[in-house]
Amino acid sequence: MAHNRSRLVATAAAGAVLLGLTTSAAQAAGPREATAGLYAFIGSGGGQESVAIENQLWSQPEHVAHRTPAHPGWSIHLSDETVGAGLPKQNIRANAGQGETYETFAWTRGFISLVDGSSVGTPFLVFRFGGDNVVCEGLVGYEVPRLFVRKANGELYEATDLTKPAVAEYVTSADSAAIATAGTVTVEAKRVTSAAQIAAYGPFAKYATRERVRTDGFELVLTHKDAATGTPKTHRLLAGAQAVSC
Repeated sequence: MAHNRSRLVATAAAGAVLLGLTTSAAQAAGPREATAGLYAFIGSGGGQESVAIENQLWSQPEHVAHRTPAHPGWSIHLSDETVGAGLPKQNIRANAGQGETYETFAWTRGFISLVDGSSVGTPFLVFRFGGDNVVCEGLVGYEVPRLFVRKANGELYEATDLTKPAVAEYVTSADSAAIATAGTVTVEAKRVTSAAQIAAYGPFAKYATRERVRTDGFELVLTHKDAATGTPKTHRLLAGAQAVSC
């Protein structure tokens, strides 16, 4: 496949800068572009972090984003088999660009784990990416998504119906580095099918102004109650999402 330029987007606070970019009317239709997001995270306080690629193939055994200002109570692991719910060993992979068969394409492969400070050493959430290869001509192929959540006994259990919220138990507060806080996180998995659904995430903001866009992937909406105040807080995680402008 031919690639005309490469760009790896790995942002934390910079995500907010990406959201501030504007596109002129003359660029509204835009060039043919493709973005594959390994993940993009928006914390309850608005902080963003993401790992995404444009017009390149990216593959490595695993990737770990330890606690950051966007997610101070959690670390994010990509294709880390030690916290992968027994899923088969596989590289985290993403590809986006223009090729010989399809003019514009994007896809991702792998799984993501969210790890807190629990002494059981098990992530409280594992999600295997699910979705199609997104191309301008349509959607090709299909990966079955799988969601696992940790229960009170410290074990991971698979959520068999992704149309219903799943509950992870005894997790560390997402807004504190303290590891003693316990609670629950409700996880809702929503299929991404339009640019409007992903425009809030830095790497995908530009697609909001494009005339013809195809997208796919999942957004995980995580809601937990603050241990001190009982106030619900919501975090959003875009996992294995792709977008192409045609």
